Amino acid sequence: MLTTWKFRIKDSGSAGRKLTAMAKSVNFVWNYAKETQIIALQRSSTKVITKSDGSTKIVPNYFTGYDFNGLVAGSAKELGLHSQTVQAVVEEYARRRKQFGKLLRWRGRKALGWIPFKALGINVTFSDMRAWTALESRKKRARGRGLISYCGETYEFWASRELPADAVMKTGSFNQDAMGHWYVNLTFESFCLEYQCGETPVGIDPGVITMATLSTGIKFEGAKLRDRYLSQVRHLERTRLHARRQQAKNRTFGPLPKKKRMTKLHARIAHARADYLHKASTKVVEAHKIFSLAMSRVVS
Repeated sequence: MLTTWKFRIKDSGSAGRKLTAMAKSVNFVWNYAKETQIIALQRSSTKVITKSDGSTKIVPNYFTGYDFNGLVAGSAKELGLHSQTVQAVVEEYARRRKQFGKLLRWRGRKALGWIPFKALGINVTFSDMRAWTALESRKKRARGRGLISYCGETYEFWASRELPADAVMKTGSFNQDAMGHWYVNLTFESFCLEYQCGETPVGIDPGVITMATLSTGIKFEGAKLRDRYLSQVRHLERTRLHARRQQAKNRTFGPLPKKKRMTKLHARIAHARADYLHKASTKVVEAHKIFSLAMSRVVS
């Protein structure tokens, strides 16, 4: 079973600066793939391929991941990246371009950091792990120190749990959130993970006023974040609106104030919503085994 775990990296020092520099190199590779694709389409919008039976077929002149790999070979050292990261970037571009059927957008300064990698490019270790079982939920908890080595650098992260003994690393990535914090995502395959699960089936009816109603009669209300954060959002928006009007009046445009406070507030709201949804879904999973979703009541 493939599982992905996410850990927060300790990025307050040089680690954050190094990851940011590598993310810029990833953006460069992504933009190179798009620019190369644009030039190829300008030269010829179609190409002819020969099938195994000898017949030919005319298709749009789009590059595959294999085509891009030949173009970026040997560039990893100059970019400060692992060679498999460069391959993963261009392969992801080709995959997403095929999925959406159009050229993808450029990755610029506002793009959040993203550094994909494969299993051979990293080394993950855990140390000083302390494990215990929660008294109320009886769930296994852990805390310790994790280290991940990539491109000759070692990054430390908060290890809230240790990988299973039979875990086989597949792929992963470093990613950055809107607050500038860095995380590492590890995707691995394991067959010894155990999850508490009930035996009874249940039906779930999503709603508008009530978030979800179970066939057993249990109702899950919304997170009610409006009452908690609406006044703070309105206060910051009024401040920024006043500054925007003053800039338009004086014709001196620049960055608006309280940008960091607004970013932190929206991040706090997103975390509160995710925490509520995780807790609600965990309760349902632990109590029931089979789920049936009533799609007719879902409002798009």
